[in-house]
Amino acid sequence: MNDVGRVITFLAGLGAGIAIGILFAPDKGEYTREKSANSMKNLAQGFRKQAVDQIEHFNHMKSELTEAIKSKLKKEPWEIEGQTDEHAWI
Repeated sequence: MNDVGRVITFLAGLGAGIAIGILFAPDKGEYTREKSANSMKNLAQGFRKQAVDQIEHFNHMKSELTEAIKSKLKKEPWEIEGQTDEHAWI
């Protein structure tokens, strides 16, 4: 098949696909676009909420770690050495 035949076949398939899509579309285009936009907004809000939750979680962990380090620094080195063994997996 030559290039012209391929282009004609492609355009015919494209036209048939568009026609079938219009005939069997469940909703009007405007409603479908609105529904798609709302779905994308909801998805974006979900991602934002997860990101905010993760940032809050990390900030909480950072605060706890900072306080733990501060409390360890106030102790004598030999006191800290015994306590690190509790948390080390080595």
